[in-house]
Amino acid sequence: MRDTQAQVSIDFLIGILIFAGVIFFAVQFVGSSAAPFISSQTTGEKVTKVHTVGDRLYYDKLDTDTEGKLDLSYFDNGTGIKTPEELAADLGLNITDRYEMSVEVVNATTDATDDTVKLNGDPIDIGEGSPGIGGAGAKAKRVGYTETNGTVAIELEVW
Repeated sequence: MRDTQAQVSIDFLIGILIFAGVIFFAVQFVGSSAAPFISSQTTGEKVTKVHTVGDRLYYDKLDTDTEGKLDLSYFDNGTGIKTPEELAADLGLNITDRYEMSVEVVNATTDATDDTVKLNGDPIDIGEGSPGIGGAGAKAKRVGYTETNGTVAIELEVW
């Protein structure tokens, strides 16, 4: 009997350690998986939203499938540059989501601070930018090539 008591203690200790490890992993995994869904206005969600909108704009709306060139005529609504509301609705930012956005297309090959690309004489500068009230907006940038403007940077902000 005395020979097996030490083995039982070691087995119990190993069992408790494995059980504690499983509980620790479960708490960490569930906590990190649920975090993006706990609050609808977390910074993480803004970052996810701006990158989703940026990808949708870049790959679905501007990409021509011709050697990676972009077509900026998407921003034209027939009477000028699209409004923020038109652009947000087209890119899937619903008014019920309580998000606003701004988009600016700038020439990426120059060092000028105000080198906004123009489409039919109108600058592609949609929205006013984050008001800074209620938290900063999340930003994303996509860079591409156009026939008429060369390399351009598409700067997005969602708040």
